[in-house]
Amino acid sequence: MPRGTLLVVGHDTTNLTHGYGGPPDPTVLYTPDQIVSHLDGLVIDKAERVQRPVETGRGTIDAVDALVRAHHPQPPRRE
Repeated sequence: MPRGTLLVVGHDTTNLTHGYGGPPDPTVLYTPDQIVSHLDGLVIDKAERVQRPVETGRGTIDAVDALVRAHHPQPPRRE
């Protein structure tokens, strides 16, 4: 079974109304819960909205990102 960590970071759907930058099309945005719903079989380490400061000509404004980190569970040890 492959091992590794999956990390997904991208603009959250709430970025449209509460954040800065990113695509204006809500069909290409997602929430942590939407991402997790597609990760059957993985262990979810973190799934949350995070604010990320963005420097602009008007000062620092936060973008809202969806962040999910997951990994494969360890296979049972054979003895």
